[in-house]
Amino acid sequence: MTSLSRRSFLIGGVGAVSLATMPQVLRADPLPTGEAAGPPPASDPLPDMTDDEKRFQAEAKKAVRARDPRTEGFGSLQLYRQANGDSMVVKYRTEEGYYRDALAELSWFWRDVADADLAVWIDPALLDFVSSVQSTMAAIHGSMLPFVLTSGYRTPRRNETIEGAARNSQHLYGRAGDFKVPMYPARSIGIAGLAFKGGGVGFYQSFTHLDVGELRCWPRGCNNMVAYNGR
Repeated sequence: MTSLSRRSFLIGGVGAVSLATMPQVLRADPLPTGEAAGPPPASDPLPDMTDDEKRFQAEAKKAVRARDPRTEGFGSLQLYRQANGDSMVVKYRTEEGYYRDALAELSWFWRDVADADLAVWIDPALLDFVSSVQSTMAAIHGSMLPFVLTSGYRTPRRNETIEGAARNSQHLYGRAGDFKVPMYPARSIGIAGLAFKGGGVGFYQSFTHLDVGELRCWPRGCNNMVAYNGR
């Protein structure tokens, strides 16, 4: 992993910010165990799932209940960036806290590659949410599958150019990412994500949106599994 400790990156177009200016994050509250997280609430029905997706959902619930999500890959990420071909495999935290250089590297990876490579610090809670989902899918698949990041941080000016994008999108604050995964339908990520109640889960035709805003699921409470507008 190329360290960013000797490289600054831009935050919101305001100016260069070094690693030393990062908010101190040395210890995080642990995620709930799989048993505490439980299955998605009954208010989030997914009636449009195929039989294969229903089986996958059952496996995801079983995997979450059977183990502590902080083990078996939690705290690590395998990522590929669709826009520029970047890839990374990184261990970004332990039980005691986060590696600052790894958070910097992930924040740079999440940058807005379509707007001058501007970047913000990515909320570590988002990384934990994504890592929990990825490690759960790895437990089902039998090995880690890289998540393809299709959209990370967005600058306000680029967000305004995206049709249907929320004006106050969590992408603006480094608290969201859009993902897909090889060999699985994109919405498999969302089905696994619902088991953790980590924040927002949005289902789209070619990707799943994950964020650490309010607990919610869309479109229309996930009564339908695919959205054609909005994100």
